[in-house]
Amino acid sequence: LDSGWCLGPMFMLTAVLLLLIDIICHHRNKSSKTVFSKNALAMGFLQGLGLFPGVSRLGSTLFGGVISGLSRKTAAKFSFMMSAPAVVASFLVEGKHAMDDNLFSEIEMVPTLVGCLIAAVIGFFALMLFMKIVTRVPMTVFSVYLALLGVTILVLQIMHSPLLPAFQA
Repeated sequence: LDSGWCLGPMFMLTAVLLLLIDIICHHRNKSSKTVFSKNALAMGFLQGLGLFPGVSRLGSTLFGGVISGLSRKTAAKFSFMMSAPAVVASFLVEGKHAMDDNLFSEIEMVPTLVGCLIAAVIGFFALMLFMKIVTRVPMTVFSVYLALLGVTILVLQIMHSPLLPAFQA
């Protein structure tokens, strides 16, 4: 997977998932606004697709939520909550690596804390904006973009473009 051969197809897979979200939501009469264990399991299972390069974790979990009966807004909120444990775990692992490599001795505390505070505030507002976009903009817009990107990457790889890794025989 690190060779990049699957990037184009995985962008196209994400495009299909996002398109299916709009189709399902359009044809559904009723959606749940409460997350049950079946919704969490579906979203958690599909979150695993996000391990593949080119697959959106948010897109795959949104799809899991919608196919399991959630409204798009509820699925989006829960998807963001699902990311919290991964972010905290990543923070702890990277912090341990920094401690092991004695990198904290090189850090000035005040600028670091100011940077963290600014990042948290901007991240909060970015999350709020992103929630509005995810819940109001049709996923078809993103689907078309990802499909075109996936096809472009495949064509470049087939043509052995120096910009991307070529398919290996």
